[in-house]
Amino acid sequence: MFSEHIIDIIPKHLFRIRNLFSETKKNHFTNLEVQSYSSIKEIDKQLWNSINRNQDIFHSYEFLCSVEESKIEDSKFWYLIVYFKGKPIGSAVLSTFSVLLDLFTSKSIQKIVSLLRKKFPNFLKVKVLFCGIPISIGKNTISILNGFFLKNFIYEVVMQMEKIANQYGINFLCFKEYKEDEVKWLDKLSEFGFVKLDSLPYVNMQVRWSTFDEYLKSMRYNYRRQIKNSLFNKTEKNIAIQEYHSSTDLSSNSEILTLFKPSEFNHQKFFKLYLQVMDRAETKLEILTEDFFKNVFERLDKNSMILAVVKDNSINGAAYLVLDSNKITFLLVGLNYSYQDYHNVLMNILYGIIQIAIDKKCKSIELGQTSYELKQRIGGKCTDEYFFLKSSNVVINSIVRIFKPLLFPKTLINYRRVFKG
Repeated sequence: MFSEHIIDIIPKHLFRIRNLFSETKKNHFTNLEVQSYSSIKEIDKQLWNSINRNQDIFHSYEFLCSVEESKIEDSKFWYLIVYFKGKPIGSAVLSTFSVLLDLFTSKSIQKIVSLLRKKFPNFLKVKVLFCGIPISIGKNTISILNGFFLKNFIYEVVMQMEKIANQYGINFLCFKEYKEDEVKWLDKLSEFGFVKLDSLPYVNMQVRWSTFDEYLKSMRYNYRRQIKNSLFNKTEKNIAIQEYHSSTDLSSNSEILTLFKPSEFNHQKFFKLYLQVMDRAETKLEILTEDFFKNVFERLDKNSMILAVVKDNSINGAAYLVLDSNKITFLLVGLNYSYQDYHNVLMNILYGIIQIAIDKKCKSIELGQTSYELKQRIGGKCTDEYFFLKSSNVVINSIVRIFKPLLFPKTLINYRRVFKG
């Protein structure tokens, strides 16, 4: 900036020096070309999936198709493909929808905002442009094939977001959700005015056992005892999980863990159970639609499964699980809260997920961003996640930066020593 002011006082016949300076600065960032699409269906399926560096199912053409068609929170989408010399080097998904800005604030601030909303219903409800999708699953939507282009790639994505925000009158930009190892390369967003903020922690679990019994024996006594006392059905070394077939008898008068293919499960039934969970959720960015479950059950039938607790032909709880490479992701759950033992239903679903992970020889289980105490008790570990927020209003941006510990406090999770050693 200072050097440009120096150039301003140079006589006119030396203006070409200034032009050369500006052009060099410009070329540092504009050696990439960006193609933007308003629908994933405008993009060749093979092309999009070829840019999916880790073949992450949540960045796949099939999953994004399911999300887009589901009309969650009336979202609008943009799909970016970034090229260098005609070859794709990265992609990103943008979406916009309205959110309540007090979502991750402290409880005291939420109470004040709640009172104000009685008179002003839309108080702190704003439209945000996300680099991300309108589903809170702790996953981001950036894929870069070559880290050499990282800084330029981020610059191009930010420029596209600024352009869209100006066009649609959107005042807030946000990159979500990023784990600690991913944040290191996104810290460059601070150069563009973004503020790094704490999101909800994410729970992971490493799988290192060959049987469920071995898993139990690796635990400290108190945690092992609690699990044994709450188990519905255990064989000598493993949990009994029946696989559903058209001839499977579901009329047992005891709780049975049953594994379904999504195509064999009624998506409307899952949706109704999911809504019961959302009615009780303290923090919710969005509410998924019935169409979402219909779409993912159809498109991801080969890559996912449903683990349900069945008794007397009734489904009292069900989890939607995605099998991706060598890990299982516990994506969504639905519970029947009219069933008196619903707490144990959820616990046994979690035990069942561990058993499936052992059977499938998975290396890890991704358990999501809720029910921290329950998931820690079975051995889950919390990792920090972050998001990056920017307001077009300089004053608001400064307030967020200065008061972020108060406005967006870190969720404190007590560490539990579950395993021996």
